[in-house]
Parts: sequence; C-alpha cells; structure tokens
Amino acid sequence: MWLFCGFRYVGVGNEPYLKAYNDTYSASTFLALRNIQRALMNANMEEQVKVTVPLNADALSASGTPSDSVFREDITHDMLEIVGFLAENHCPFTLNIYPFLALGDNKSLSLDYAFFDSHASPITDGQYTYFNMFDATYDALVVALTKVGYSNISIIVGGI
Repeated sequence: MWLFCGFRYVGVGNEPYLKAYNDTYSASTFLALRNIQRALMNANMEEQVKVTVPLNADALSASGTPSDSVFREDITHDMLEIVGFLAENHCPFTLNIYPFLALGDNKSLSLDYAFFDSHASPITDGQYTYFNMFDATYDALVVALTKVGYSNISIIVGGI
C-alpha cells in the first residue's frame, strides 16, 4: 500500500536545455520524463502527482517583445515533444523566471523593471503594456506555447 506524502509534482531535471549545458541533457530529458510518468502510472499515482520539466526562460527566443516569442530554434523539436507529452498527460509546463538575470542580457532594462518597482518605465507590445520583467517573460511563454498549439496547458512558475 502506498502512503501519499503530499507531493504534487516531480520535476525531471532542472533547466536541462540551459544554453550553458551545451546539450548535455538534451537526449535524456524526454526519456526520463516518459519513464517517470510511466512509474507514476504503474503506482496509480498519475492523478495525484504530475510530472514536469523545469525550464529556464532561455528556452524562449524573442526579438525584444513577448509577442515575438518562440521556443529557441535549436530545441524546438524537443519542446514540441515535451509539451505534447505534458498536455497529453494533463501535466503542467514549468518555467523558472529570474527577472534579475535579464539585466545581464539586456543593458536597456532597468533595475526597477527587473525588481517590480512601480517607477519602472513600461514596455509596450501592441495592446499590452508591461511594467516588469516577470509579466513580460510569463506572456512570452504563453505566446510561444500558443504558437505551437498549446494555449491551454497549465503553467507553473518556478525560480523567481
């Protein structure tokens, strides 16, 4: 008999597609995801515990605005495979969002924008106005997921 300990999610890896890892985990991430899901199913726990892959925001590629966001070209195939699997198994997509890390990549962003300060200069993207990096990054993910056909998948935010 299984004693349920209150776990809701199992994260497979931690940001396995991070650019700094140079594809070290690319070949094994989906296989591990599928194996963990199979183990949960064998234990009849797939409804209580969901599997996910915590990804870094660098899995996204955008030319400056959330509405331009897509998954990075070098991992698009893997993302389609993973997102499809997550959706099929009613599991959430997890994105770690670190607003302060964006400051290193984009010198035009202010500390106020990264740290939710109400004095930040907003960024406008069509009909949307962003007052902080968190909201812009979250919407960039929603756009990328929508572009690959998964606008209804649940999203978990990790990191921060």
